[in-house]
Amino acid sequence: MTEPGTPGNAPTSAKQPIYLPAGPGRLFEKLRDHVITHQAAGLVFERLMKQFFIQDPVFSQRFTQVYLWSEWPGQKREHDDGIDLVANERDGGVCAIQCKFFAEDRYIDKKRLEPFLTSSARKPFTSRIFVTTTQKWTSMAEKILLDQQPLVQRIGIAEFEASPFDWERFEPDHPDQLFQHSQKTIRPHQTEAVNNVLEGFKTNDRGKLIMACG
Repeated sequence: MTEPGTPGNAPTSAKQPIYLPAGPGRLFEKLRDHVITHQAAGLVFERLMKQFFIQDPVFSQRFTQVYLWSEWPGQKREHDDGIDLVANERDGGVCAIQCKFFAEDRYIDKKRLEPFLTSSARKPFTSRIFVTTTQKWTSMAEKILLDQQPLVQRIGIAEFEASPFDWERFEPDHPDQLFQHSQKTIRPHQTEAVNNVLEGFKTNDRGKLIMACG
């Protein structure tokens, strides 16, 4: 969720200074401009991240189910206290996830981490993920993460940029709907090379295909 003091904490206007980075495909900028309170921004961001973990090719192989905290059957009507999402691991474990929609100039510090680390350092949680839109961490926060059990995986701007999603097409009105980039197709000279390799395997059981990278 967002915190007081971020751009989502007050109504937006044309004269309002921009503190949050636009993000890939202006993702963060669109989220910031869509809401007028930090609570609303947090809810939209959490719903977006739920779909991210469900649809991302890597995480979809890792998780069988992803819940908002309010949806998770195991929450027993408790306050989230730092846990925004819960995901079932394919190996039977349970992953606790926190989502921080922070301004570019805000730091993740010990105070921001502690509620999540405390709430998730208990059964049934076997893994943890911390998602944030800021790249700034205090040295103490970095140090605290090093010795955590279960380990805490960090996801930030780089992971959003590397994902297969077309953030240009994302609409904050529909945070549950993500679009993936169209599949790339191989070029004619690559098709020729693949066909030659397949032809070669008709008479040989091994070989090498050497092509330029990219």
